Amino acid sequence: MRLRNCGIPFAAAVLALAASVQAVPTYTVTDLGTLGNTASFGFGLNDPGDATGYSWLSGYSAQRAFVWDGGVMTGLGTLGGANSLGYGINDSQQVAGWSDTATGQTHACLWSGGTSTDLGTLGGATSIAYAINDAGQVVGEAYNTAGVQRAFLWQGGVMTDLGTLGGSWALAYDISESGDVAGGATLLYGSPRACIWSGGSVTNLGVLGGTASYAYGINDIGQAVGLSTIVGGKYHAFLWSGGVMTDLGTLGGAYSHARAVNDSSVAVGWAYNAASVQRATVWANLAPYDLNALIPAGSGWFLREAWDVNDNGLIVGCGTLNGKARGFLLTPNIPAPGAMLLGMIGAAVLGATRRLRLN
Repeated sequence: MRLRNCGIPFAAAVLALAASVQAVPTYTVTDLGTLGNTASFGFGLNDPGDATGYSWLSGYSAQRAFVWDGGVMTGLGTLGGANSLGYGINDSQQVAGWSDTATGQTHACLWSGGTSTDLGTLGGATSIAYAINDAGQVVGEAYNTAGVQRAFLWQGGVMTDLGTLGGSWALAYDISESGDVAGGATLLYGSPRACIWSGGSVTNLGVLGGTASYAYGINDIGQAVGLSTIVGGKYHAFLWSGGVMTDLGTLGGAYSHARAVNDSSVAVGWAYNAASVQRATVWANLAPYDLNALIPAGSGWFLREAWDVNDNGLIVGCGTLNGKARGFLLTPNIPAPGAMLLGMIGAAVLGATRRLRLN
């Protein structure tokens, strides 16, 4: 008697086990350091692994945007005022954020090649830049002459109002390499909705049963993440893909918030656990994982917020190190030899079953 495929269920089980073992890595934590004080915060990350955010200066005299590159944190200066902050960084180390001006206003700022550029406003007093892509396009929020927040796209020296979903205000939080923009905008009667601006039009991403949503991150395959209220008023992180908004859940608590997503659909942000403690979170295969459980025990770190993830799986965010506020960079560890061995065994068994014969 011949049983041609009797090994396939076993091979499939081995492959599934290997995949599950490798699905969520452990991480090595790197302290981003400071610019002379004890506190720093990491917000943006590029694919080479350079980070931006802000650090307090000595004596908490002011906060400054920085670029962190290979273990070295460099302050970026201001537009003439005291404070600045970096939110987004592209692969050329151009940084988008905000800075105080000499007259005390807060303006969107672009740091590039040692130069700080005031991106201006839409006629009002204030603007903030949140993201920049490799083409140098910048997005954020700016006030217009009526004193209303509007989403903007800045490119080639020109700031453009992206419009709304029929209401009065909007904000833009992220931009893909193709120029698609994620954010939030109000409907005609004032309720905010997560949206994507693309090719001159804006798409309402909907809600998770509640009344409000915002999109904070977008990747290069058209997926967006953010938060939405659910029935009852609490808010949950979501992944929007192919026209469908999926609830990403929490760590057992009431709330979660997704800030960024990479091209492998890995999202990061934060979520509350059953004890109502906010914890930095990574979502892999739509499931939430507490990042504090994926770093070495006894490290002195508490990871509170994950703000960005790049296509190599590195994560930047904010937490505390021995009780002091610090920005962190998480680097995924390579799969353990056992996990790689399972993958190889699974492949070998799958191939062997095609030739298996029992007499």
